[in-house]
Amino acid sequence: MRPMPEGAAPVVDEDMPKQDEEELRRRRAQALKSWLEDELGTEKTALMAVLAKHRVQIPGGGDEAKALLEELLEWKAEGVVNARSTDAAD
Repeated sequence: MRPMPEGAAPVVDEDMPKQDEEELRRRRAQALKSWLEDELGTEKTALMAVLAKHRVQIPGGGDEAKALLEELLEWKAEGVVNARSTDAAD
């Protein structure tokens, strides 16, 4: 971590209300979600959230988890294409 430049001092307002733990937790979760969406895309992030919500653990580590995510997204894409082609045929 770099030291602050000379003459610079952090501004601390003693009268500012302190953030409660719930607000900090919400902000951290939002920051993590934004970072994941930037890194993985919104579909993978949403899928990861669903799997995490249900406490799904993938044996085999990160590589196996990535492979599962890819297969689930391919399966979803195939279902969307099939549904559209069925709708077009009707």
